Amino acid sequence: MNFFLLFNGAPSQATTRQVNAIAKEHGVDFVTIQRPGEGPRGWFSGPNRGQPFDDQLAREVREDLEAAGLWPMPVKRS
Repeated sequence: MNFFLLFNGAPSQATTRQVNAIAKEHGVDFVTIQRPGEGPRGWFSGPNRGQPFDDQLAREVREDLEAAGLWPMPVKRS
């Protein structure tokens, strides 16, 4: 797996729905977790195809998030 665009904090439910839609368009997953004692964290994961494909995929996802006003990820910090 290829993990990219890591962030700390918890996105709202509305943000999560929007981000999931963008992730789905690119064939990747949007993952969020709650780390005990450390707070929420999130990232995207997709197929590991090696370079330059992994960087291109991350760039395309980031550009779509930026265009939607969702990157940097709007999060609530704990």
